[in-house]
Amino acid sequence: MSVSFSVGYAGRLDQLKRILAVSASVRNVYTGGLSRRIAGGRPQYIESMEALREQVDFAHGRNVTFDVALNAPVHVPAMQDRAWWGDTIQYLRDLEELRVDGVIVSHPFLIEATRANTRLKISVSTINETMTTRAALYYEAMGADIIVPSMNLNMNRAELKRMSRALKRARILIMLNERCLGDCPWRRFHFDWNAGKTTSIGYEADPYFTNCTKLMYEQPYLLLANNTIRPEDVRHYEEITSDFKVLGRDATIEDVELRLKAYTEGRFDGNFVRLVHSGLAPALDIPNCALDGLIEKKWDCSKICRDCGHCIRLAESVVTRR
Repeated sequence: MSVSFSVGYAGRLDQLKRILAVSASVRNVYTGGLSRRIAGGRPQYIESMEALREQVDFAHGRNVTFDVALNAPVHVPAMQDRAWWGDTIQYLRDLEELRVDGVIVSHPFLIEATRANTRLKISVSTINETMTTRAALYYEAMGADIIVPSMNLNMNRAELKRMSRALKRARILIMLNERCLGDCPWRRFHFDWNAGKTTSIGYEADPYFTNCTKLMYEQPYLLLANNTIRPEDVRHYEEITSDFKVLGRDATIEDVELRLKAYTEGRFDGNFVRLVHSGLAPALDIPNCALDGLIEKKWDCSKICRDCGHCIRLAESVVTRR
């Protein structure tokens, strides 16, 4: 099966050009919208509608669709707030007029408003933590065209397959390389915190990023126990979907290019950490080739690391601190 990729980037035309030069398998790109409008799951925003128009046109000129992330899970008022909703619906229509193809959303009210007032494609964000087929069907009924399941479902292929088969109109898009801890207890609060940031910020200003990076450095087995699907392992998911998401909005452009090349080729001979965490890669080296066969263990894992210990022992044997 031929796979296609949706790739996130930081909202700059020069980066978009570099990404689309790497792989013909990129079929969709996405970035943040305007600051102080509907927030995204990450504090990354595009500078103006003019810049957005230029990038949409560039992507369309290469037969690549373009989405905008409006997926903050908070700061969406009740429908009775007519001023907010009037302004928001106009913003959605302005995006549509720019020929933006779709939006990535999380709040159910926003899903329904987008469906009712535009023809934009609707992708339900992984922030929604869609873990069951029943949840996916709720979102399909609201109007979703694409559902990105929770990263925590990546190792449950049976449920992913059940979800894909049950959806009648929507399809699933599997996220490949989220760096977050498996079942991360800080994740929902991190997204809430991000939604309050009105400008793009650096890692040093993000307490949640700092917290989890410190944990991963001190206990590198956590990088192995998370829900990343390596380039070599994508083939195991092709019977479920042909559509996959490569993260990169807050990565270096060099790492976005490296990740996309690796997933396009289905192999990677370098440091696994560069596939998931640009900030930690200079400090930790994990040979990707040393992780062959790990995913099969994770499919049947109890997720109680103190009892299993496989990732802990593997990390002790393969991780190098720089």
